[in-house]
Amino acid sequence: LTVVHVIEDFGAVAPNDECSDEEYYWLAQVEWLQPLDPESHQGMRLKELFSELTEDDVVFPEQREQFIRLCEDAVSTHEEWGPLLNTLIKAAKYLSELDGIVDANITNVMIRPSTGSVVWSDPIHDSMSSPTDEQEAKIVALREQVARLGATI
Repeated sequence: LTVVHVIEDFGAVAPNDECSDEEYYWLAQVEWLQPLDPESHQGMRLKELFSELTEDDVVFPEQREQFIRLCEDAVSTHEEWGPLLNTLIKAAKYLSELDGIVDANITNVMIRPSTGSVVWSDPIHDSMSSPTDEQEAKIVALREQVARLGATI
């Protein structure tokens, strides 16, 4: 898969400021990547491909099936981007029927300096994951600690 390598996944580390009962901040240490210049030859070709696949917008759940078909067709006509497209197809298929937005955008593609390969960085949004019991216990303890600190201020 052409995705960012995770060095360490810390999981859910704190409640979200806006939706503290339902969403969490997640933390991971990932490999160092370089941005892909959108004005480079490679960047311009990818922008053109993504524009064809998404009409320059994110892909909502109700559009996903058509988007996946377009990506599958593009794998055969854009062989150099096959690994990148196949990764995006797998990610899109992984999402539940009503969950997540696919953002096939040049700003979500980076370069792995060690190999020069292009990789996805954050092409899926609004997909909810639940913390493990251990992570939830740490978050509850953090909430209690913050409440105690707030009471002393």
